[in-house]
Amino acid sequence: MKTRLFSTLIMGGLLLGPANAQTPLNMPPRSMVAGDPNLDPNWPFWVDQVPEIYFYSMGQVLNANRDNSLRLPYFTYGTASYNGNPNAADVLPEDGWVLVLRDFGTPASAPPYPHFMLYNKYRGILRLFYLNAQQQKMQQYSATIKFMDSNSALMTFNSKEKCFLKDYDSTLSLTTFGSIPQFGWGHFDFILTGYDPSLSSKPYAAFDVKINAIETSHLSLNGRIEGTIDQVIGSTPPSFSKSDGERAQDALKQGVSYYKAYKDASDGLVATVNNPENKNEWWIGAATTLASSFLTGGTAPMIAGAVGFVSSFIGGGSKQPPMVPMNFKAKLGLEATGSLETTTWLTSPGFHLNYTPNPPSDQRVPLSPIPWGIFNIEEAPEVMVQNEYRSSTRVFYEPDNNPDYYWTIMERYPEHAGWRATVTKNPVVQVNPDTGMTLESIKVATTYQYIKPSPFGFPNSFTYLGPDYPKALSYEIKFKLMNTVGLRHSDPIQLFYKEVPARFVDGSDIGFFEPFVVSRKRFKGVIPN
Repeated sequence: MKTRLFSTLIMGGLLLGPANAQTPLNMPPRSMVAGDPNLDPNWPFWVDQVPEIYFYSMGQVLNANRDNSLRLPYFTYGTASYNGNPNAADVLPEDGWVLVLRDFGTPASAPPYPHFMLYNKYRGILRLFYLNAQQQKMQQYSATIKFMDSNSALMTFNSKEKCFLKDYDSTLSLTTFGSIPQFGWGHFDFILTGYDPSLSSKPYAAFDVKINAIETSHLSLNGRIEGTIDQVIGSTPPSFSKSDGERAQDALKQGVSYYKAYKDASDGLVATVNNPENKNEWWIGAATTLASSFLTGGTAPMIAGAVGFVSSFIGGGSKQPPMVPMNFKAKLGLEATGSLETTTWLTSPGFHLNYTPNPPSDQRVPLSPIPWGIFNIEEAPEVMVQNEYRSSTRVFYEPDNNPDYYWTIMERYPEHAGWRATVTKNPVVQVNPDTGMTLESIKVATTYQYIKPSPFGFPNSFTYLGPDYPKALSYEIKFKLMNTVGLRHSDPIQLFYKEVPARFVDGSDIGFFEPFVVSRKRFKGVIPN
């Protein structure tokens, strides 16, 4: 098969074109009529198989190529979703995975880039698998999703500021990175844990999916967290800008503190705690504990002491799936410097989010109802912060009129004890009732700029005296799976950690009083030094 770069081909709703193309050609997606095997909602994606895949080669639109040599990506050594054991792939329906859509083509009609999508209803992760059938040779690829028309609050878990159901960024897009070998599988993860009850009433809610081939040879990493481009390029926070190139550049430069997988985060943390330059940082203890938990399991409970160092995390109560990104604070994490070139681009007209029975043949919809999102905090919590004082005693001396005597004075005075943070407005947390999980608990903790976070507590009674003014509130939201039969990678307990901005309101001082003298005693002698 020949590799031909920069020629234009549109089939099946996917477009490949030159980097300087201004607008894509307006052509409809590949039609799928009744009986098309790609419309089968019961396709066993979790079974190790070599499916028949059809695709058009570059410049060839009359006859589809057929391939039956590739196993599915999570059973294929060398692909990003392969976890080292084909018999333990994280893909089971019992672990929460559901099929969204698939296009492997047919002999009569095929896409240039076969692909399929899975969604994990327990973790809120949309995973797009993409076959590089055209054998592009670029180092890395970026994928961006954004709403085409009606939007919803699906992306709030990724946002740092507008991350609430009643206040979310409707223009937000998610950009992630990944590698795709020549004629091999690649995958992209999008974290869509935000639950929006109004989504089902938006028939036109749809995602646009755009993939760019990029060159990262001029990029380097620096920062307090150890890591490499290959470790962190798999998943980044959302970034929005006017052009695809700028979006990818911004996401990479601002978001490489996301590690693409649990194992990569483990390697980075071990190197971080062994770096002598970090030994005096407040977060080194949390990082050390996390690094140990990576080796022994049970990472999620350890995150509780590391919020403020870890911005967001999805995991189990006692074990961690191998392919869930972890986000470290940008100020502590990696930063990318250098240039990024968008050289080739591929695009899909997207897909509708709501399932529709018997949709039009040219409309891409999920093959079955998808329970998008897991939870959303309705609005920003409110926290009252008060200066708190405690009673302290000090002794000082004064001379007497008689130089042979002096006075010892004991005084009680208010000493600043810290800042008391109390949650005064606890917003409702909307929970998706269709995920197969029940809400177990919601807890909060205050996080700080330069010191460790507070312990977690229940928001209705949360109060904490800290040595500094808090900067944010972190949530721990715990779910329990209703059905635990056959679990391989999902834990019966699912934990979500997310740092959110809070409205901090200054309250009146606590414990303040005027200093007063407890005792005055006259002594003969010289005032003590």
